[in-house]
Amino acid sequence: MKKYKFITSFLFILIIAGMVFCPDSTAGITGKIRGKVIEKSTGDALPGANIMITAAWEGNTEIQSNMQLGAATDIAGDYFILNVRPGIYSITAQMMGYAKTVQEKVKVNIDRTTVVNFELSSEVLDLGEEVVVVAEREIVKMNVTTSQMSISENVLTSMPANNRVENILFVQPGFDSEDPVEGKFKIRGSSQMQTIFMVDGMPTFDEKLNEPYMNINQSAIKEIQTITGGFNAEYGNARSGVINIVTKEGTGHRYTGSINFRYAPPQKKHFGPDAFGPDSWEWKTFTGPDSYYPLADSTLKFPGWYEKVKDYPENHDNDPDNDIYAEDAEELWKYRHRPIDYAHRPDHDLDVSLSGPLPLRFIPGIGDIFRNTSFFAAYKYDHNMFAYPFTRDHYWDENGILKITSYLTPNMKLIIQGMYGELNSVVQRHSAYKAERDFMHGTQTSYRLGETEKYDTYYLPILDRYRSTIGVTLRHTISPKMFYELILNRMFSKYWVDNGRERDFAPVIRIGNNWYDESPRGYYNAKDDKDQAGIYALSTGGGRNWDRSHTETITFKGNLEWQYFKFSSVKTGFEFVYNNMLEERGYKNTKWRDFRKYNIFPKRFALYAQNLFEFGGLIANVGLRMDYFDPAYMAIDSYTNPFALYFEERELYHRNLDGTVPKIEAEKQVRFSPRIGVSHPLSETTKLFFNYGHFYQTPESEKLYTTTWDIVSEKADWISNPNTQMLKTVQIEVGFAKNLFDQIEIYFAGYYKDMRNEPSRVYFVNAENLNVHITTWRNNAYEDIRGFELRIQKHYGDWVTGWFTYDYRQHVKPDMWPLDPYLRGAEAEIIANDPDLVDPEDGLGSPFPMVSSTLPKFRAGFDFHTPMQTGPQWAGFYPLGGLIFNFFYRYNAGGEFTWNPENKQGVRDNMKWLSYHNIDLRFSKLFRKLGPITAEFYLDVTNILNARRLQTGSFLGPKDWENYLYSLSEEEHRKVGVWKNKDFPERGSHRRFMNPRRFAFGLRIYL
Repeated sequence: MKKYKFITSFLFILIIAGMVFCPDSTAGITGKIRGKVIEKSTGDALPGANIMITAAWEGNTEIQSNMQLGAATDIAGDYFILNVRPGIYSITAQMMGYAKTVQEKVKVNIDRTTVVNFELSSEVLDLGEEVVVVAEREIVKMNVTTSQMSISENVLTSMPANNRVENILFVQPGFDSEDPVEGKFKIRGSSQMQTIFMVDGMPTFDEKLNEPYMNINQSAIKEIQTITGGFNAEYGNARSGVINIVTKEGTGHRYTGSINFRYAPPQKKHFGPDAFGPDSWEWKTFTGPDSYYPLADSTLKFPGWYEKVKDYPENHDNDPDNDIYAEDAEELWKYRHRPIDYAHRPDHDLDVSLSGPLPLRFIPGIGDIFRNTSFFAAYKYDHNMFAYPFTRDHYWDENGILKITSYLTPNMKLIIQGMYGELNSVVQRHSAYKAERDFMHGTQTSYRLGETEKYDTYYLPILDRYRSTIGVTLRHTISPKMFYELILNRMFSKYWVDNGRERDFAPVIRIGNNWYDESPRGYYNAKDDKDQAGIYALSTGGGRNWDRSHTETITFKGNLEWQYFKFSSVKTGFEFVYNNMLEERGYKNTKWRDFRKYNIFPKRFALYAQNLFEFGGLIANVGLRMDYFDPAYMAIDSYTNPFALYFEERELYHRNLDGTVPKIEAEKQVRFSPRIGVSHPLSETTKLFFNYGHFYQTPESEKLYTTTWDIVSEKADWISNPNTQMLKTVQIEVGFAKNLFDQIEIYFAGYYKDMRNEPSRVYFVNAENLNVHITTWRNNAYEDIRGFELRIQKHYGDWVTGWFTYDYRQHVKPDMWPLDPYLRGAEAEIIANDPDLVDPEDGLGSPFPMVSSTLPKFRAGFDFHTPMQTGPQWAGFYPLGGLIFNFFYRYNAGGEFTWNPENKQGVRDNMKWLSYHNIDLRFSKLFRKLGPITAEFYLDVTNILNARRLQTGSFLGPKDWENYLYSLSEEEHRKVGVWKNKDFPERGSHRRFMNPRRFAFGLRIYL
């Protein structure tokens, strides 16, 4: 059914594209070329010279271009070419009476101006002869006013462990891993939810979950642009950064393709013994001769099988045929804890692509219609085994892209593209909160199950996601100095969460006198169903989540760019976003609990204008953005006076059912965001840059719309607040860049982010009945983040390139709210209708003081490569040519935390984790001259040093963690993570350290 909806939506947008023609706005996905043409001998300007983009480069191969982009110089010899896709090009300048001159390998990046100047000679050359020069390589990007990185296709393919976009981002300056289990990242300490993520100018952002969809085929990526500092006014609904991906387009004269297959052999993704079976702690403890007698460890309270069977009811009835003997009890325990295969299957992923002229152009009669039409298609899948088996034992994610490009005229291009993806995984936890967001990602650290629940493999619910994006782009170059583009885009996301296969209670095995079912396999909703020893759960009652929600987002955008003056250009546009969010999920028990349901249609609208001023190398980018947000929601009035109603037991629940609960319309919000960026050259090799801006973003839909009803207790657990204000960040950045020896870039940037209107939980408490309270959200929290980044990078080299970065960041925010005894340890602000209920001396009703955390990070990348014709030749091949050795080093300083069991005054941050080191490696060999095929064999090695990092989640509970801290010497208080295996029981030892050294082999073929 979903495939039919996909096709229907695709045809719908295709029809609309033929009907719609009105100005639109898009984020930047193209660059600009400008320059000056002069006479070589005199230096005089040459008006009327023709400048054309004549070819594109793929590696070292020059391919004639069908872009048909160019310009003529004005009276001062200046020219401008707008709307140029990122890539590497040959640019030709010619004029009657002068030698034709070509500059090769000119690099164009997203949202950047590339300067290409020409000096034409009046010498007469032979017919067909031309002057060819290689464009000067740009080390410092003088016209960039912020911290911006452009990652080209060549860089992508050489990086280790690069099969996912987020893996590529993790190694970039300013990026951190927020949650490796989910593959989430942070930008300069801010969540990925504050980031805008776009593909070809189309947002791929899930408006319900407030997170980007990043599973983009690597074979489809032309360039990735990341902005971690301030960004232009054209980008909205984001506060921490911009990630902009431009995908490839098919060529009109030849077919190309690629295949990339990566394989990682089966292995355990943890150190230590097997988690299940005879080598595990529990098998050594509860089986064998010693298990028939009381255990030496008195804390386990297990009397041994001889004594244990005396308590079985089967041995106290009048039926001797069902008696259970000690030997039978041991065999039953073995069966209930039977070994599970979990490191027996490989990880593998595949990425294939095909592009070229649209085949319809070769059909007689209709071929002329598609004469200038090409396509690009790609498909990928990721199959990754979890570290431990759950309801599913692996993560599966697949994605397909189809992009059709047609030049309607030499200056007008129509692009129709669609993307469809499916994800199959398990939910990280069995609570109803954000179940469809918090899923196991398939990375090596994928474990979330406690030690005692590991045999109840159906503890976590399964999750399926279906996502499709369909869009149409019309790009029209009116003149070399003006163009506009129109984008209409629809993104649809559907979520399906439920428990796994139900348990089959039919008897399947006979042990002694009795038959037993398949337990603990299959889902069974029974809490605290323990094994005979009373330790391991055979059913935990988990896996109760249920979700059938979906989100549809339609975006209509546009922009107009005009080079209205030699030194100035303006860009302006608008954006309209319409959402259809259906939330229908809950938490299943014997009755429904935590049920959530709504269907709302929020809208956003934005206008922006920005002016780029370029004079003598000085760059100034000034813009203003207006954002309008309509939550479009009638909500329970928990905002005006939360103490006015609802403090009678179950009153709110029943008044909501009968429709008498007062509701208010959520207020509409308008915000204005000034943005400015300046780049000032101090010399031909050095620049200073500065940017400042205000950035707004709508709050999470969870806080705006989700009210949670407990049907059993007949109360509201949470009440949404659709009047939650838009979140605000004020950011300032100052930086410096230096070109050293025309080889090395030295970059330094300091930044400060003031984050206001952050939402926090609030409890409104009834003094007369402490069990009745209202939980909602207010814009009461705030944070600020400050830091600096240093990067030294060698961009180009025939043999060696490399870089290293140092990040220092201080994150200041309020500490956790005090634990409230009335609300069973909830951490939140407390507001009561009786002031005497909140004792200031207890700290209730006010947050702890501000705290800061500082985590320096160091990263380095090194790429050693040999030219293709290096060393001796053998049968037409160069065994030592085309070798690439790439490694990535990461160092994270250990974080500080407070451990004060004796509640001493003034103790804070007295403990510190060990610093963490890791090295990943890629080694590859490139083969050319295989007919039309270029092949590359590669080996990825992650954690090449086999470094271990203690996992806090591996401890059996707070007491186990506390015992560990007590075991450390005073000197080791600054080395938390050091491990003394002899001091701790073997139980759960397989979870102490994750991510051992791992190998993956790959083959990439280019056609």
